[in-house]
Amino acid sequence: MPKRAASTKSIICRAIIYLTNKTEFISETLMTANLQFVRQQNTSQMLMAAITAHAPVTLDSIK
Repeated sequence: MPKRAASTKSIICRAIIYLTNKTEFISETLMTANLQFVRQQNTSQMLMAAITAHAPVTLDSIK
């Protein structure tokens, strides 16, 4: 009987460790994706700034 309790306890511990590792992996992946998104956004903003600096688009130029 005590042996079964120990095995159940070890299974629970293993499950907790497994889930913790999975959670860390998922959060790392999300952080990486978020960083890439921020970099992409910054690049887009820099491109837009460069385009507007070289060719300013105003309502008068569209008409």
